[in-house]
Amino acid sequence: MRFVLSCLRACGLTLAAGAFGLPMVLLLAASTHAPGSVPVPGDIWPDSPGIAAYFTAFEQVPMARALLNSVVLLLLFVPTALLTGSLGGFGIRLMSPRWQLIAIALLVAAASVPYAAIWLPRFMLFQWLGLGGSWIPLWAPALMGGHPLLVLLFYVSARGILSSQIDAARLESAGWLRIWWRVALPQMQPALLAAALLATAWCWSSFTEPLLYLHSERSQTAPLMLYALELLGASNWSVLMAAAMVLAAPVVLILLVVPRILNRSVGG
Repeated sequence: MRFVLSCLRACGLTLAAGAFGLPMVLLLAASTHAPGSVPVPGDIWPDSPGIAAYFTAFEQVPMARALLNSVVLLLLFVPTALLTGSLGGFGIRLMSPRWQLIAIALLVAAASVPYAAIWLPRFMLFQWLGLGGSWIPLWAPALMGGHPLLVLLFYVSARGILSSQIDAARLESAGWLRIWWRVALPQMQPALLAAALLATAWCWSSFTEPLLYLHSERSQTAPLMLYALELLGASNWSVLMAAAMVLAAPVVLILLVVPRILNRSVGG
């Protein structure tokens, strides 16, 4: 029975990998077409594949600067989201059961609000504060944990911390921040890795917020450059696919590496 379950699991993982990997293969194939070629239905792999579209993508738009901006924004966003999210999750863990239920309900409610519903109020708020055109509106969600679901993830992880450990630390006159740093965080490593993966994916692929707030070309991020290439028309198809491959490759590498680290962390 165990062998059958192992075979079914292996088959399921293979099918899932194929379903998610096929778009990347098609994207890679499309990016090897010559720049200026118009897409033809069924013409997946070119007769003479090349990488000229990648160079053209960096020539037509300031992709290098945009990638650097995305990396800098990512390095600001993810650590802040992990810091505030883990603090929030641990803080909910310290609440009484009644207040924990209220906090969880608020987190679920906040996560259920359609994202488009808060675009206009947030835009008006940041414009009123004089922060429009800066990276602060893009970084601000990290101050609240990045996303309500990340705070909820940290809370679920913090529930595994024994109350006796917290009480023992309090008897040694440790403050709450020290308990969070020395006791809670080491036991929340799987949640930290999972939250880092999710926050990275959200921040790296963010398009609407940079479109709303970043007006200067020097401050724009990589997804906006991808949109600029799309506006050039169908003759720029292979160049667009090349730029999309450049943006997708780091996320794919992270998805390949982080689950293995997460499995070792959970197993340990």
